Amino acid sequence: MRKTHIAGWAAITVATGVGLFAGALAIINQEKSVGHYSSASAYLAAPFGVQLVLWLVGAAFGRRRGYPELSVGILTGFVVEAVALGLLVVFASLAHY
Repeated sequence: MRKTHIAGWAAITVATGVGLFAGALAIINQEKSVGHYSSASAYLAAPFGVQLVLWLVGAAFGRRRGYPELSVGILTGFVVEAVALGLLVVFASLAHY
């Protein structure tokens, strides 16, 4: 496996995740300002769904073409996103206390 391709796909996945979550958070804040608190949290599921579809399409394409780097890179990007999200949660909780 080529490590540069894995790192490239991981970076693309992280950038996609950051963009999707930033867009979802903007929509959530707009919904909350109107007063629709119950429907606002449903928009957080959209980035997860889009990234799941990205991984499934990437895995299918990589398997068909013989590029395992695609699937490994996307999964590596998911791990990086999970670590970053965990750190953000920890830092946010420390800021309140």
